[in-house]
Amino acid sequence: MKKIIYGSFIGIFICLLTACDTDNKGTVYSPVTEEVGFLTKNVKRELTADQNSFEILVTRSGKKGELTMPFTVTDPSGLLVISETVTFKDGEASAKIQISNIQKLQIGPEYTVTLALEAENITVGGFKETNIVLNRTYTFESIGIGKFTSEFFGESWNQEVQKAKEANVYKLPDCYVEGYSIIFNLDDAGNVVEFKTQQTGYEHADYGMVSAKLASWKREGKMITFGLEFTVSVGTFGVTNEILEMPN
Repeated sequence: MKKIIYGSFIGIFICLLTACDTDNKGTVYSPVTEEVGFLTKNVKRELTADQNSFEILVTRSGKKGELTMPFTVTDPSGLLVISETVTFKDGEASAKIQISNIQKLQIGPEYTVTLALEAENITVGGFKETNIVLNRTYTFESIGIGKFTSEFFGESWNQEVQKAKEANVYKLPDCYVEGYSIIFNLDDAGNVVEFKTQQTGYEHADYGMVSAKLASWKREGKMITFGLEFTVSVGTFGVTNEILEMPN
């Protein structure tokens, strides 16, 4: 009788130990000796208003076996959705971290989010941490080809004009220099209500980047005359008339 009671006690004790061990189990990550890293320390992404996600690439030094790497997220906005682990599949040397819920961000302001890998070994040339600057922009659509006449440069050319789907914001892509756009806002009556100082893309040989600042404007039918002051870091070239003929 005592043996049965004693044996039962041992069995219960073992079961209790097993239950306690099960209760304390959580997600377990194997110690990582493999090198991992982000490709760049700083990233700037311009996202159109209709985009809701994008991906950041992470690399590792090997390809063998599946590897799950945790990382920390610092998102001051508190609006983005980002998983806190990234998984490399067997045979793959890179993986992607998805950042979503972008449409919760306002159009215009820049937002910064930081991702930091919880890894001791970083790939050669890679980075443990990456800072991502997000800028949500308008979705522009072409409304036709107009004509642009620049007194400052003494030239005229055919100019594509684009309009944002979300607002009365207009863009002249590659206006003075390829890769640099001129952007301005009109009200419902077609009057100029905003023209922020912006880089033209033209680099003066002695004074560097030339920017355009609105001094005045006038509209007559399809013709918009911008009185623009062209400036550099050391001063100004004065105000000249830059004329846009809007598309039909």
